[in-house]
Amino acid sequence: MRLAFVLGLALSLVTVIAVVHACPTVSTPVLWFAGATNTMRELNTTDGTVMGTFSVSGPTGVAIDASGNVWVTNVNTNSVTELDSTGGLIGTYAVGSWPEDLTIDPSGNVWTVNYYGNSVTKLNSTGGLIATYGGIGSYPLGIAADSHGNIWVAADQTNNVIELNSTGAVIGSQYIGTYTQSVAVDAFGNVWADDQGNDVFKLGPNAIVLANYTVGNGINGQGQIVADAYGNVWISDSTTSTLTELNASGAQVRNYSITGPSVAVDASGNVWVGSMTSTLTRLNSSGDVVATYPVGTVQGFNGDPSGFALQRF
Repeated sequence: MRLAFVLGLALSLVTVIAVVHACPTVSTPVLWFAGATNTMRELNTTDGTVMGTFSVSGPTGVAIDASGNVWVTNVNTNSVTELDSTGGLIGTYAVGSWPEDLTIDPSGNVWTVNYYGNSVTKLNSTGGLIATYGGIGSYPLGIAADSHGNIWVAADQTNNVIELNSTGAVIGSQYIGTYTQSVAVDAFGNVWADDQGNDVFKLGPNAIVLANYTVGNGINGQGQIVADAYGNVWISDSTTSTLTELNASGAQVRNYSITGPSVAVDASGNVWVGSMTSTLTRLNSSGDVVATYPVGTVQGFNGDPSGFALQRF
């Protein structure tokens, strides 16, 4: 089992895992991430100060809904915790076994991917259980929702990407390579997934492969794939300490030497990278390092570097 960096990051600056929501305006963009000793932390992105620390239990995945509430998966208790925008506890809700990551669909439903349960769980916007759907690959790690409400899952041990409709029925499944870890949906509705076989795959409806691309020196370790508002795709690799940007056509735009398996992109095109060295690094859209923020020790669990969810107000 690989050790994952589980920085759960959500930037309140209109997508949660590439799903667009109408969101209120906030005066200060903030960052939510999973810290050590079972905590969530809120970071002011203007000056890098930690604005608050809040108790959870084994945080991995993080997402922010259209109301600004923060949803966190807890692998220690097989649950999801909902916090308000100030960190106040709204509720904790039971899901499947070892919920690695989560996403929010266009209707506001919350979906978790349950690593040991080989399943996904669907909650409504108030935390009510709708259903848990089993038989979703072997050790599923990554999850994303598209604009049609379909759910995409990266299954680590069966090396495939699975597409579910809004009722949890499998409508597509595609083998893509060794240790499929992360999945993202771009601004054009394309689905991107990575593996540890040096490739990144672009998929269409019913999980049909549209193209695959070799990335730099390859993806050799834990990594995460995210898409920005322009259709560019960013892929991190913890083993080689690299961050690669592809354009919407799959051509490599940039390749950076930077430590950190988790990555997210904000509305201004800034790229945020979380590392196991207790820092968050912000790059501008040109790839220049703008700032590095010390945030204290971050927590790791077995599995995927999940939970780098992004919301932009």
